Amino acid sequence: MPVQIQELANTIVDFKQVYNKKLATLFSPGGEEDCPLTKSQIMVLMSLCRKPEQTATELGVSLDMTKASLTGIFDQLEAKGLARRVMDSADRRKSHLVLSESGTETAEGLARRFDAALARRIAPLSEAEREDLRLHLSGAAAVLGKL
Repeated sequence: MPVQIQELANTIVDFKQVYNKKLATLFSPGGEEDCPLTKSQIMVLMSLCRKPEQTATELGVSLDMTKASLTGIFDQLEAKGLARRVMDSADRRKSHLVLSESGTETAEGLARRFDAALARRIAPLSEAEREDLRLHLSGAAAVLGKL
């Protein structure tokens, strides 16, 4: 039986609402008084920590940011001493965005905070429910990656 578009649309809206309420706040610095970074800056740091030395184009695609937006965010991170641009030795038109030592330490600290916040958020779930959540999210990401 084919999936009805309206049912799929309603399910996506329902998921987005629950995600925004239960998980999206894990990516923001809210309540972290000692974190002078914006949500976008945090996402860039975390992405570069997970996959070092990305070009602006690669990073922009993975974070769904325009090159102009990413340039402004990266300029702010550079000004804070958290990141820098490194020219590509093979193609001088390209530069790679990399974390400084301080940026790596900051990103790793943010990752630990994120992991701890996620652990608190999913604490009410049983181990079976946690595994079910992981499998369903992984499956959804794989299917959406085909679009």
